[in-house]
Amino acid sequence: MDTNAVQGTGVSSSSTLPGSSPINPSGSSSAGGSDEIAKSMIGVDIDLTQIYNSIQTKIVNYLSYIFEPVQHSFTNDIMSNHIQNIGILLVILTAIISIFFISFLFNITLFIFSGRLMSYFTNKYIL
Repeated sequence: MDTNAVQGTGVSSSSTLPGSSPINPSGSSSAGGSDEIAKSMIGVDIDLTQIYNSIQTKIVNYLSYIFEPVQHSFTNDIMSNHIQNIGILLVILTAIISIFFISFLFNITLFIFSGRLMSYFTNKYIL
């Protein structure tokens, strides 16, 4: 960060606090209290970026094994037929799931209004 740069208030960053220096005693520049933010409530330094990067690399390594290309000896015609068959199966499964979902909604409405429906019938053989 340039110490002579003008901030939004029109005051240079070196003159914001009189007598303060933008350089820490250790010689490195401070980002305005980033050291205090990095410490947790118990006083232990936790590097969240390192934890995030390690988790991200583990996930990417696991998924790269799943999505890596595989060599096969099939022709393009056979592979296109496989994709077409999978598409037909997905359409059929989608239709079956839709039918199950509609029947589920019908059963839920019957269950909710079962008391009102039973009050319409007085015959003991129907109940």
